[in-house]
Amino acid sequence: MLALFQDPGPMTNPRNPRGSGMLCVENADETAARHKSFLAEYKIDTCDILSWNAYPWYGSNLYGNKKDRTRADELAATRALSQLLSMLPNLEVVMLHGVIAKKAWARLDEYTPVEVGGAPEVEPGWVHTSKVHLVHSWHLSPRVVDPETKTPEQVERFTRELHESFADAAAHLRRDRDPWDPWSLSPDQPPF
Repeated sequence: MLALFQDPGPMTNPRNPRGSGMLCVENADETAARHKSFLAEYKIDTCDILSWNAYPWYGSNLYGNKKDRTRADELAATRALSQLLSMLPNLEVVMLHGVIAKKAWARLDEYTPVEVGGAPEVEPGWVHTSKVHLVHSWHLSPRVVDPETKTPEQVERFTRELHESFADAAAHLRRDRDPWDPWSLSPDQPPF
């Protein structure tokens, strides 16, 4: 499963002594803690996920003021996402966490093909997007359910929808597996 987020947070900054320098559910921030908690609750092993950001580079001028992102920035980020997807032939589920992630996924449909390491061109868009089960979700930032800025109804709705999205992803990931053997694969999947 690919967990697609917005952009790197402060705990991914290599200069931050409190952070890991990478996108990780073990980071000491509330978004990472919430992600880890949802994964545990729905029994999605961290070995089964890859986290990525719609804008994957930390520290560029893109992150000082998000309104300064240009079309070239979007294309560079989309190219990186397309290249990543070409390296994930067994990808089953993509979870889009928030509006920026959803927009990044939508850009794949309009992106021109790229060459990946001398391999044949990879068609973007439908080649990537038609092969996976897509799960729309809210961002996992605690701001999404902050009672100081959200009504009780919004908090309840966003929380319910987050649970529904993780339940959907978990059900899809387990659909071809023997319920008594969490490591089993479907008969048509190769063992490696």
